[in-house]
Formats: sequence, structure tokens, C-alpha cells
Amino acid sequence: MAEFKSIPLDKIHVPERLRAVEEDHALAIQASIVEHGLINPITVRHVPNQAKGKKPYVLIAGAHRLRAVELNDESEIEALIVKADADEAQLLEITENLFRNELSALDRAMFVMSYREAWERKYGKIDPKGG
Repeated sequence: MAEFKSIPLDKIHVPERLRAVEEDHALAIQASIVEHGLINPITVRHVPNQAKGKKPYVLIAGAHRLRAVELNDESEIEALIVKADADEAQLLEITENLFRNELSALDRAMFVMSYREAWERKYGKIDPKGG
């Protein structure tokens, strides 16, 4: 089950990403948010048992949208909070990015490889023979 709510930016941890935030892309999204508002929320997972002082939400998808909201000097962002462990979160991040048209062939290959690695950690080795 997922929950939708507004989250303070300073409560969101952004882990190392498979795809770096491109500032020009974030600036374009920033302009769109000013004109139309945030159309698609970011996706995060809640990690309530982190050590004191750690941020309770971890970004899964939407790093460019998050950066755009930061550029607008806003203090909160709309987010979809999903229940997911680290591997499931990576699968969600990769799935969202694989369906983007602007990925290069190399980026797409890296995402597919990372998806397989995360899938196998979570569900076991893939048998290419189907057996």
C-alpha cells in the first residue's frame, strides 16, 4: 500500500543514484513547476528505524523533480511513500528510468544490468534456460 503526502525536503535522504542529476534538466523541470505545479510526485520509502539524526525518507525516484523543487526554494514536496526494501526500491528506480526516452543506449544497458542484479538479490538467480 502506498501513501501520498507532502514531505519536508530536509527529511529526504538522496542515496547514490544510477543516473546523476543533470542541472539543465532540473532547471527545465523547475520552470514547468513554476508554470504548472508539480505534476508527478517523487517516490520515497519510509525508513523509520534509522539512527537519530538520519533522514526518515529515502528517495527512490524523482531526483530531477526534487532538485527542481529545491531550486524553487520550496521547503516541501509531494511524495508517494511506498513500502519497499533497498532492493525493491532499486527495482522501482530502474523501472521508472527504463521507460524514459532520453536514456542513451549505454544508460539503458546499465539500468538493465542493475535491474537484473537487484532482481537476483531479491528473488534468486535467473536461469536463462528457463529450468
